[in-house]
Amino acid sequence: MATTVTVGTGAGGVGTALVNIVYAKSSATLGSALHTPPIQQNANSPLAESLLDLALGDTTVAIPTTAAGVIIVPPVANAQALKLKGNAGDTGIVISPKAPTMLSFANPPPASFIINAAGVVAGTTFMFF
Repeated sequence: MATTVTVGTGAGGVGTALVNIVYAKSSATLGSALHTPPIQQNANSPLAESLLDLALGDTTVAIPTTAAGVIIVPPVANAQALKLKGNAGDTGIVISPKAPTMLSFANPPPASFIINAAGVVAGTTFMFF
């Protein structure tokens, strides 16, 4: 199984984000399949990338007002458990400590979200599109 996520500027120039996800899988019994969901476009994309150090516990991440989504990329060597939360009282959902996580937002997006870390995580990348 392979998942490829690409983010880049499209034909619309600076400020246009195109997000394309390709999911491929194969097995001896099922053969192979390639799934490509629709490309997500945002003509008003902030195209913002932030490198944040996550503290032990909750770290609030501000969302640019024109963002349609974010790709969260923890360091590949990270061993700390991570949870995505909507607010401090939320129990959260566990996300991968090493692999990227993509979120798509409603319009308008929320002001922020929280990443809860079981320990300090230096150098987590947030790519807003």
